[in-house]
Formats: sequence, structure tokens, C-alpha cells
Amino acid sequence: MSLAHDKNRIKKYPILLKRPHSNSSTSLYLRTSFLGKPFKYGLGDSIVPELWDKMDYIPITDRSIIKKYKKANPYIELDLKNIELTIVQVEGIIERYLLSIKRDVRLFDQLELKQRLNKALRSSQESEPKEDQSHFVLDYIEQVEAGMINGGVGLSKFSTLL
Repeated sequence: MSLAHDKNRIKKYPILLKRPHSNSSTSLYLRTSFLGKPFKYGLGDSIVPELWDKMDYIPITDRSIIKKYKKANPYIELDLKNIELTIVQVEGIIERYLLSIKRDVRLFDQLELKQRLNKALRSSQESEPKEDQSHFVLDYIEQVEAGMINGGVGLSKFSTLL
């Protein structure tokens, strides 16, 4: 079910546009308050303001507007759906966190909530192992040295990098 069709959805965690009047894509962020203290969190997603429903804090579902962006981005509908899923995930994480501090009789901690959000939303990007690039650098150095010895010959396999 789409967020736009969920009549029981409570909009207590507004997702706002960083630059709402921009003609290009702009960042999405959550802005609310807990115990009177402001709380902001960047979702890591961006959207063209025309594709954002400012009243319901969700991507629009109007196919005629979405269609205008389909040529530039053939995956626009999937992108909008992914933003919707991120919003649902953020709302769920916040609700579970608030229930846990109430259950455990703890104080609200903004840093802890941000860490939970980061772990859930950014873990897949950060957990991917980084490829070790050192062997490319060593190989390049060896080719440079070989080229110096052979009168400039030896960098042919790196010519696309130069």
C-alpha cells in the first residue's frame, strides 16, 4: 500500500525539502521535536520539489507529473517508491526507539536515535567491503620505473588513466 493511500497514517514526523523552491533535485530531511528539543535528520535521498507532496510529506502519485521526468530518469517511479520506503522505515525506527526508552525508563537521546537511523539507513552502503586499490598503485609505479629505464615505454596499459 502506498503512503498516499494510507488514510490512518499519522504525519507527526514531517519530511521536508532542503530547498523547496529549487528547479533541481534537493535533499530530504526529517524535522520534528522530542521533549521540546528540535531534531533534524537528513534522509540521504533527494527529490525534485515538483514531485513532493508538501502537505502529506511524501512523493506525489500524480502520473501526469511523474511522466514529465520519466525521459530524464526512466527509473523515477522506482526512485519515488524507494523514498516512500525510506520514510516508512524512518517512522518505524523512531516509533520503536520511543517505545524502547519508555519501556526501559530511559531519557531520550538524540545521538542514540541518529545512530539507530544511520545503522538502518546507511549500513548497506557502508558495510560493503572496499576493494583494495594498493596493487594498482604498486603496478603503476613499477610501470613508471620500467618506462624510465626503457626510455618512456611501459605505461601503455595505464594510458586510459592518464
